[in-house]
Parts: sequence; C-alpha cells; structure tokens
Amino acid sequence: MRKTLFVYISREMLLNFFVCFIFFFLIFFVNQILLMAEDILSKKAPLKEVLLLVLYALPSIIATSAPFSALVGTLMGIGRLVTDREILSLNALGVPLRFVLGPVLAVGLFVSLVSFFTNDILLPAGTIQFNRLYRKILTSTPALELESNSIKRNQNAIVITGTIKNDLIDSLLVIDSTAEGKKRIITSPGASVVKPSTDAVLMTLRMDNAVVSVFDTKNSASYDILHAQRMDYNILAKNVFQSYSGTVSPREMSSRDLLVEIRKREKEEDLRSLNMYLME
Repeated sequence: MRKTLFVYISREMLLNFFVCFIFFFLIFFVNQILLMAEDILSKKAPLKEVLLLVLYALPSIIATSAPFSALVGTLMGIGRLVTDREILSLNALGVPLRFVLGPVLAVGLFVSLVSFFTNDILLPAGTIQFNRLYRKILTSTPALELESNSIKRNQNAIVITGTIKNDLIDSLLVIDSTAEGKKRIITSPGASVVKPSTDAVLMTLRMDNAVVSVFDTKNSASYDILHAQRMDYNILAKNVFQSYSGTVSPREMSSRDLLVEIRKREKEEDLRSLNMYLME
C-alpha cells in the first residue's frame, strides 16, 4: 500500500510541476526570447542564426523556470490533496503525515538534479555559443548595433551614423576620448563595416577621407588636426558588452572548471576577482 501511495503522490507532484513548468517556460520564453528575435529579425538578420540564438538561450530559460515551477507545483499538489480530504483519509488509515513528505522530497531531488545538469553543463555551453553567435551577427549585420540616422553610446564613445545600407555608411561621426584624457572627434563622409581580426573587436569601421580633431580639455588653445585617406576605427566588445572580458567568465564555466579556477586564483592577491568566482 505504501508503494502505491508513494507512486500516486509522486505522480501528482510531477504532474503539477510539469504544468507549472510549461506555464513559466512560455512566460519567460515570450518575454526574453521572442521579443529579442523579433527585434533582430526586423533588421534583416539571417533567420537561421536567429533560430540558433533562440536555441542557445533555452538553457537559461529552463534554469529560470525550474525553481518557480517546483515551488508552485508543490503547493498546487499538496493543496489538491488537502482540499479533496486525501491527506485526512491517509491519516485515518494510519499513514503518518511525514510519509507524504517522502514523495515530495523525491520529486524535489529529481528536479534539483535536472536543474543542476542544466546549470552546470547546458547553461555554460549555451551562454558561450550565444555570445559568440551574437557578436558574429552584429559584425555581419551592423544595423543591429548601428542604426541609420541614429546616435549610439557605449562605454567609451558616441557613434553618430547617417544612412546604413548593407555594410556601407554614408556619413559617420565618432566622439570619444584618448588614453591621455583628451577629447577626440572623428568625421568621415563614408565608411564601411569590415570583419574584425580578433574576437576582442566587435566591429571595425573603415573610414574614407577621415578628419580627426583632438582637443585638450585642460587647454582650449591646444588641439591637433589629422587627415587620413583611410582609417580603421575598432569598436571593442568590452565597451558594448559589459560582461565581455575576452575570456570565459565564471557564469560560462562548469562546477569542475570553476573549482580549478578558484584554487588557481587563491594563490593570487586579486581578492575581488576571487570573490566573483566564489559567488558563482
């Protein structure tokens, strides 16, 4: 009888979990994925690569949906058993209340193992592929990051563009700062987006007949004017993606790789970096 009751209660918990999981999965999927895909598709990004982005983002959606589903599913399952007086009937038959906790804990353990597998293996792999593919799409489709007749601001520069058609920009204005803190203004009547030579560079803007004006903010009378028939301006990935560091981040590591990295960083003096890995 106890085996039959164990299977019955476990099936009730699993059924409610899967119902809740589908509900939360659709909520997060529509909110985070479809809106992003629509935004990318509206700018004529390749459909195949957009679908791959959705696929690589699924582990993140699953990892987010599982805890909510486990909580609500357990409450719904126990609530139905209590409402239909089944818990009371079990007590009347001499089955202790703690017996009901067995199937609940078993289902919780099963959900935890699946969630751990998703977070430890699928999520890091999906995040790495997602970031890599998204940078590739931005490089091949500059309209995703650079829109026609718009102003784009990143951590280091302000980019003002004219009309963009394919990989060509009919006019370009860039305002940024040099390493010495001087203000720099770069103008060009035409530019093109070329494939970067390294992953650290998100895109390279190849300008024709560029004019560079460098101003000293501390001395208004000091300035430099440079002319160039051709000039390459690199937009770094770390200035667009705040989480980009050029290496694999803690979020993109499995637990085993994370442990190895923690032991390696414990020998260094960078406490802030170590705490980031410990927190992950």
